[in-house]
Order: sequence, then structure tokens, then C-alpha cells
Amino acid sequence: MNNNVLQGFASHRPLQAPLLEKQRSGYRYREYMPDPKLASHVACFWTLEVDGGGEGQLHRILPDGCVDLIINGKASNFRSAAFFSGLMTHYAVMAIEEPEFSFGIRMFAGNAQPFLKQPPGQLKDTHLFIEDIWGADGLLVAEKLLTSGAAAVNAMIAVAEEWMLGILAREELSAGGPGSASLLVQKALMAIYDRNGVFSVEEMAAELAFSQRHVRRAFRDILGASPKSITEIIRFQSILRLLERSPSMPLAELAQTFGYYDQSHFVKSFKGLYGLPPGQMGMIIKKAGVH
Repeated sequence: MNNNVLQGFASHRPLQAPLLEKQRSGYRYREYMPDPKLASHVACFWTLEVDGGGEGQLHRILPDGCVDLIINGKASNFRSAAFFSGLMTHYAVMAIEEPEFSFGIRMFAGNAQPFLKQPPGQLKDTHLFIEDIWGADGLLVAEKLLTSGAAAVNAMIAVAEEWMLGILAREELSAGGPGSASLLVQKALMAIYDRNGVFSVEEMAAELAFSQRHVRRAFRDILGASPKSITEIIRFQSILRLLERSPSMPLAELAQTFGYYDQSHFVKSFKGLYGLPPGQMGMIIKKAGVH
């Protein structure tokens, strides 16, 4: 694996809706930073706790360029407790009516392959149990996570980090030659992140010295999505970070800053990824007082 490419991911942290919206009674979402040795692979660890009690809680999930390993603390057995959730290209809203505790590992899709044993694109918009990938070893990890979760979140994080660092220690350091699809996608992703998603496929191909067709094929093979789709997600996440800091920023200025050709196109794109228009999102952020 190219360390220069990997290190760049560590400075990019995606945002999820509960960090921007005022959290409701009986609903708690928290994020925890990983060991620095995992920071290029893991965006964060997270927990979601819902008290239940008959009142449904809505949990919004946003596209963030990541894949997650999710542990359902209320699962009836280890087999169904741990599953990978693939790259999302649309937002989702879940209605949670029963008590819930979930622990998650949010991994950058471009760097998640060592933990998936396959290109993350094969998980796009779907779930796969940890046993299906890691067999008995996966079930053991799920058991350790669930057992330690009865003690404390920090114990779960320690188990997860030990498992992931062990995988990386056994990994071949090389991802192939300079033309390999995985390394090409990693380099492209870093360029997209560095430009806050304002980066066309034409510019990407020119910078990487490959044809547009080759770049599109590499993204499909590795991430299961087009460069345009991934770029839009990263641009959306960059807008969220700016809105978090400046929720009163005029929509026209936001649209211009992030390269939209008009305000209506910007509003349509944002609403398709969040489910709410950016103006309303700004008001929600101000009301929540998270900026």
C-alpha cells in the first residue's frame, strides 16, 4: 500500500446527520477517533443508542464515501450480530421503535479492502455478515465485540483496533504497480478530497495520466460507483462541513463555492443526498447550536 496516498485520508472526516441535528431524548449518537495507526483506514468508531419505549426514533444516514462494520448489540446470536454495510449513494431514514445499541467502524471505502477481502464495490448498497467474509475468525471477533460491549465502549474499540491492526500487519504492503486499479482509485480519491469534490472526470484523467474510460472502469471495479457519483458525495460532505461552521452562508455563495452552475442545481443535488434542502439544513444547524 502506498503510504503517501494512505496518509492523506486521515485528514478527511465525514459528517453524519446526528452530528448536525439536535439529538432527541432517548436517542444518542457518538463518534470516537481511532488509533493514529488506523487513521488512514478508519474515519471513526461510533455508537447509536435508542431507548425505545414505544416512540419511534428516526435515524438519518448520509452518503459519506465509507463502508461500515456494524455490531448489533441486541442481536440474538453472534452470527447475525456483525455485518458490513456497503457504500451508500443515497440517503436513508430508519424508523427505530425498539431499544437499540449499535457499535460501528466507519472505514474509508478506498482503504477498506484489507478488512473486506474484496473490493468494497461488491458491497455497494447492501449488507454482508462478517462470517461470510472471515468465517470462524469473524464470528470470534463478533463474540469479543459483543462481550466487551457489556463492559464499555472503550473495550469494544480496543478489540476492534487489535483486530484491524493485526490485519494490516499481515497485509502485503504493495497494492500493485502504478497502473493497478486499487492504487489508481486511491490517488483519484485523494485528489477529489483535496479539491472538496470540485473535480471533473476530465481533470481527474488528465492528472492521473489515464484515459477517462480507464478511470471510470477502475472506479466501477473497486468502488462499484462512477467517479461522478463519488465526487458528488465528497462535494456534499464538504458542503456539510462548511455549513456546520457557517450555517447562515447564502445559498448562492455556497453554490458558487462548490462549482454548481446555478442555485437550483445545487439545491436539487443537496436534497437528493440529505433529504432536506440546504437552506432548511442551515436553520437546523443553527437551532442545534453545533457550529
